[in-house]
Amino acid sequence: MKPAIPELVLIPDGDDNTDYSTVRAVGIAFAHAGIHLSDIGEHTGQPVMAFPAIVCSSFAIELLLKFFIKVDRADQALPPQKRIEGHQLDVLWRRLSPAHQALVVSRFGNPQGIPVKDVKPAHVKQFVDALQRVGRQPFVTWRYPHEIEAVAFMSHVGVSEVVSALGHAADQVMRDKNAAGYDQPFEPVDINASPNSSQDRSAELTRPPLTDSDGVPLLNGSEPILLDLPSPLREVPVTVAYHFSELLDAIRFNVEFMDIAYARLRNELTQVALDPPPGDQISSMSARLLHDAWSYVDALARFENAYKRLVTRPADPTPTVPPLEGVCAPFHALLELRGKGLPLAETGESAPERVFTELSWMTAVKLRPQVVAWRCVLRAGTLYEEPEPPKEPVLTTLDFPTDAVVLSIGETRANLSTSRRHIALRIRHLEEQITQLFSQEPHSRVFTASDSLTRRSFVQDPRL
Repeated sequence: MKPAIPELVLIPDGDDNTDYSTVRAVGIAFAHAGIHLSDIGEHTGQPVMAFPAIVCSSFAIELLLKFFIKVDRADQALPPQKRIEGHQLDVLWRRLSPAHQALVVSRFGNPQGIPVKDVKPAHVKQFVDALQRVGRQPFVTWRYPHEIEAVAFMSHVGVSEVVSALGHAADQVMRDKNAAGYDQPFEPVDINASPNSSQDRSAELTRPPLTDSDGVPLLNGSEPILLDLPSPLREVPVTVAYHFSELLDAIRFNVEFMDIAYARLRNELTQVALDPPPGDQISSMSARLLHDAWSYVDALARFENAYKRLVTRPADPTPTVPPLEGVCAPFHALLELRGKGLPLAETGESAPERVFTELSWMTAVKLRPQVVAWRCVLRAGTLYEEPEPPKEPVLTTLDFPTDAVVLSIGETRANLSTSRRHIALRIRHLEEQITQLFSQEPHSRVFTASDSLTRRSFVQDPRL
């Protein structure tokens, strides 16, 4: 084998602090290498290529974090530091300035670069959790796989999500500084695909993020609608009538229940799709997954009930938003079937055919140069024959990595993923209305309190 680039000459830059463009360029090169090595492994049938692919992608995270540290040192005019020690990603992350941390978080799951006005604590937690799932020092761990003693799992998809956020944020820094050397954007060039093929295919399966009137994304992946986010629903003045506050509390709690159930469900579904459990563990796994799915359905039904009692004549936030009844109707149909028990359908003179409860979803493995995804179906209950994977075409959105989470009984289906986007619009609209209401007399400048925890100490009587 003969290398296409046979020789390399490196001429160091004398200014150690301002030479952050080199760190970024090499980091992006490793990011590109990780993706291309993964593609080579797939095309050549050599899964061992996944090891250098993950090593390159992991090292890209480390280098891009060090890029931001170098930029911060240059901005603060600190003494030159040629070498930034350490491979531990959590330590490097904490060295970034708050502004650069916010920039990276704003690009996590947002490769389109839609502006985000305020990075919420929940957004930061999502990125930090993703960084923890990658591992503390994955570059060190995975470059010596023969030294790993226990069963280990690494999601290249998860690594790529973190790399994508860092790479796009680094692009933004270079553009803002109009820095020299910004001639290699983060997005890798597909050296195999025909012109425009990957873009066309991606456009078929993906959609622009749902945004509010300011163009700010409302939901991103498992981002909560209300949980852990500031909301006027938690700041109801004491001057509000009891029945009104009870309905607002019911709306808030049930939406938060939906946030908890969907986030937990989506994370589990992603892991199941990328690393299926052994056959003897599927039953236990299905119980947990269906519990979260049905918890979401129950919470949505309770939310609708409280929302309709609160808003007797609900106005749609925009003319394109469907009526709430239409969004919730499939979920009511599922609840009705569940209340009646699993139905049996008679097929002529043959034996009754079982109608199963199913949970289906799509999990993407990669989006470039073409979309590659798993379509998974979990069928719950006693099986009389070995089920076949679904073969019919699918037309769906694809919110990377997991989307189109659908719970069904027979032909009755409800899409949990799309319903969340609708509920988010309703909640934002409601928040705007009650914020305006609470700013008026007699509700303005009065005491507000929400939720409490009390404790009382007990000491055992020595006579007992």
